[in-house]
Amino acid sequence: MKRPLGLHIALLLALCAAGLTHSPAILTFDTQIDCEYEELPDIDPYFNHPISPISQNFAPAQTFLRYVARNCPPDVTPGEIAFADTLLEQDVYQRTNPPNQRAILDYPAFYFPYCRPDNWSLTGQLWYNQTPKVAFYEDEFSLRSYLSFENQNLINEIDDFVSLFGNLNIPKVFSLLGDIEIEERRAAIMGWWAHERGKWLLQIKTPIAYIERNFQLNDQEKAQLESELELFQADNDIPSGATLPLNEKEKQKAFDEFAKKHLISDKVGLGDTRFTAGYSFIDNNALWVNAGFLATIPTAFAFKRGGMYGSYFKKNSDNPPFDLVALLDLVITDPAAVQDATTDFLIGALDKLSANLLESEIGNGGHFGVGFCLDNYLFFSHKLRFDTHAEFEYLLPAVEKRFYINKKNPNDFIGLNTTPASCEQDLQFIQQQIIETLYPRVYDTLIFPGVLLKFSTAANIWVAPRSHLLLGYDLWWQQQEMFGRLTASTRQQILARKDIARKPAAFQSKFFGALT
Repeated sequence: MKRPLGLHIALLLALCAAGLTHSPAILTFDTQIDCEYEELPDIDPYFNHPISPISQNFAPAQTFLRYVARNCPPDVTPGEIAFADTLLEQDVYQRTNPPNQRAILDYPAFYFPYCRPDNWSLTGQLWYNQTPKVAFYEDEFSLRSYLSFENQNLINEIDDFVSLFGNLNIPKVFSLLGDIEIEERRAAIMGWWAHERGKWLLQIKTPIAYIERNFQLNDQEKAQLESELELFQADNDIPSGATLPLNEKEKQKAFDEFAKKHLISDKVGLGDTRFTAGYSFIDNNALWVNAGFLATIPTAFAFKRGGMYGSYFKKNSDNPPFDLVALLDLVITDPAAVQDATTDFLIGALDKLSANLLESEIGNGGHFGVGFCLDNYLFFSHKLRFDTHAEFEYLLPAVEKRFYINKKNPNDFIGLNTTPASCEQDLQFIQQQIIETLYPRVYDTLIFPGVLLKFSTAANIWVAPRSHLLLGYDLWWQQQEMFGRLTASTRQQILARKDIARKPAAFQSKFFGALT
């Protein structure tokens, strides 16, 4: 099967994290990978002649593995092992927090009572919201704020490595990949039940919602990235399994298929339930003031995850099936198997990133909420009034799955591959570092989301019988979350980088409109 543009993007994303290289030497493993060494000629055809017939048999993933194997020559000094202090010690993930998200119940279209019923009412409201740029962290909206696409040491090392088998402008490619953004679309039917009894107004709201998130580049950036990859392909005899489609229709179809599997997440389900009970302290022809209590009940669950327009990416800590020694042993005997296994591993790293960034909650992530609410109507005429709504809500702690990378100790990388006796042990260490760099661990974590403050005011304009137009201003603020216990061993808790896993405080300010 032909591989689309998305495959090459995934390989480059993962290569950024797994680029273990050093200065070429003239020694390598034999095919048994038993940590014995075999003298090769002064000119190594696998590396010094990347366009020779021999090197053309090695796709990038195979060349990478071959390169890693060269880290165990007995006559290389620690200073020559460049990867130990330039790549493996560095964090590719700059952050591991999921993006902040405003719950559907907290949008101003659902703040104001649909009506004040004489007895009770049951209504449904259609709602749609599109966010063209989801913030990765605070006001950062591009992937370069999340992954190290601007790490110059990383760029230089990857550039040196890629130059072994082709001409690819790594700085430009990384710059384009760094421009990747997340966009989100949410649609809902809000079920709204209201009952007025005396001076008490009771309301219950819960949505049925569809949520979709995807990675996105604009058309110009896509064209530039595609052009760079096609030039790279043209310079190399890459196996047909990784070949880009030849015509535009096939190319688009293949990319759409890849995107649906790895770059888009969607789900449909029931949201959380909001209950409010307010008492009317003032109720006359000029002013209505209603204040009381609210509770958010975590009833959210998905009817279906993925399969509609995107996929479902599980948040788990399962280690991928990656055996570096076994793959090195197959480089010569079965290169196709090496290519497939390594590609699957790298695509899995992309899916891990998607699981953290694209998988969003329909509700508040299992958190109960309690607080106070205030509604105010100020009447100017029978066709114009000003509505004000305010909420103070505290989200109670609950357990969520969170992604963590480990703190790296530079001392662990000193002395790698300096003696033949330590070769096998060093390879196991390298394998573990590759996995931990590309696959953040997932731990159940007790999360304290803290306080939510919400305020909206709007002009409510009578436009026709039973029709009202709301035009207003809205503020929403969420406190920075805090972490409680992690379901992990003591050592794992010490190593986990909590500082880059926390969501920051979030603030949203906007004008809005609603037609009822």
